[in-house]
Amino acid sequence: MAAPYTVALVVDASFGDRLLPLAQRMHTWVVDAPANKEAAKRYWAKLPEPRAQGIEQGITTFVIHDPDGKPEEWCAGIIGSLDIHHNEYSHSPGYAVLEVYGAQPTDEVKVAFREYGLLNFQPTDFGFVARKYEP
Repeated sequence: MAAPYTVALVVDASFGDRLLPLAQRMHTWVVDAPANKEAAKRYWAKLPEPRAQGIEQGITTFVIHDPDGKPEEWCAGIIGSLDIHHNEYSHSPGYAVLEVYGAQPTDEVKVAFREYGLLNFQPTDFGFVARKYEP
């Protein structure tokens, strides 16, 4: 059985170079903060051409509206955009697992994620994993 399509969401503003191996393993959405942006630029510079990045690997940066907000608020605020780019209408099959780095599965996050079919939440050392199915 093939592994489920997995996407990463990084809301740690100082994730930096840890982004590079993650983006080689799965497509990674990362908060647009200086350390993360510099790491993303290094990743993009190594691509054979600017549009060589695929949907299953690579980096998408996103801007947060409230830099003083909590990472959990950033998760709830970006999940809709992430979902549009990785759901079953954009990729076959759509993502079934979301690895979240730098946040906890608070009630606010769970409510927002459940709107997009992410129903199972498992805390990890790096944040949590949300799944569209039971593990």
